Amino acid sequence: MSNKLTQEELDRFVETRKNYFDLKDQLADITISEERIKQQKSKALFDIELAYQSLTEIHKEIQEKYGDGKVNLQTGEVNS
Repeated sequence: MSNKLTQEELDRFVETRKNYFDLKDQLADITISEERIKQQKSKALFDIELAYQSLTEIHKEIQEKYGDGKVNLQTGEVNS
């Protein structure tokens, strides 16, 4: 019995091993990207909540000063 792989066996082993590690690297990259996206989403949700709170406060101030109505975003007029 020989203790040395044939060239064909060696080539097949090397190629399969390379493919395996390439796939592992790809999975690691995907996982890292997913975590970054989760963090970006969490930050965006937090920022949206802050913006909503600010918008609500400003809207309340406008209502108290000018009454209920729609604000014309081009002219600044408040229409009942």
